[in-house]
Amino acid sequence: MALELLLLPIKKSKIFIKDAENGYLVPYSETMDEDLLVSQMADKILFALESDIESMYQASYDLAKHYLKPEMLEAWRKLLMPIR
Repeated sequence: MALELLLLPIKKSKIFIKDAENGYLVPYSETMDEDLLVSQMADKILFALESDIESMYQASYDLAKHYLKPEMLEAWRKLLMPIR
């Protein structure tokens, strides 16, 4: 089962989170006012609670399925076979 996520947009988070499709990214900068950050996070939590959970589950799975074991093994096989 996949879950919708709420993340700050750190380097790798955009690989797995598509904003408003399978989770929510909260804008962030180190100089950002803490009250603004908390307010934006609260807004995104409310969006998440009101969102279509099933479509977000499916979007998360569709995005992550490329990282499942069979797909990763095939990618490595394609990469390494020419070296033989």
